[in-house]
Amino acid sequence: MGVLICEGAPGNAAYFVGRTYQQERQLRNEVLLRPAGIPDFGWEMFDREAHHFVAVDGAADGAVGQVVGCVLLVPKEDGGKLIQMAVDPRQQGGGVGRLLVDALVARAQVLGLGRVYCDAREKAEGFYDRLGFHREGDWFLEAGIPHLKMWVESAQYVPMGGCSL
Repeated sequence: MGVLICEGAPGNAAYFVGRTYQQERQLRNEVLLRPAGIPDFGWEMFDREAHHFVAVDGAADGAVGQVVGCVLLVPKEDGGKLIQMAVDPRQQGGGVGRLLVDALVARAQVLGLGRVYCDAREKAEGFYDRLGFHREGDWFLEAGIPHLKMWVESAQYVPMGGCSL
C-alpha cells in the first residue's frame, strides 16, 4: 500500500463537493479541531482560496482509499501560509507529513511565493525544524494552544519525497 498526494486547487468547485474533500474535513476535525475544543468544521474560513493537498492511501488493488493526511496553502502577500496540517495518528512518523509539505512547497514555488510560513503547534515544532523551517518570534496562543511562527524560503527547500510540480 502506497500514499498518493493529490491537489485540490482554488476555484475547482467539484473538489469541494467530492468525497476526498469530505474526508479531509473529517480528518481535520479529528486531529486538529476536536482536541483543541473547536467545533467541527470551525476553521474552514480559508478553504475556498487555498490549495488543498491530501495524502490518500492506495489499496493493494490500486483503488484509491482513505485520506490519511492533509495540508492547505493559502497564498498571501508575504508568501504562502501553510495551515491545517493533519496526519492520521496511525500514519504519523511514516513520511506522510513530509510528502505533503514537499508538494505544498513545490506549488508555492510554481506560484512565485518566495516564503512558506506556518504557525506551528508545540508538538510540531521539531517536525518543521527537521524540514528546514526557521523559528521567528516568541510563542503565542491561538485557540488556546501555544504556537510558534516558522518559515522556509521555498527556493532553498530540499524535498525528500522527490515532489516537483
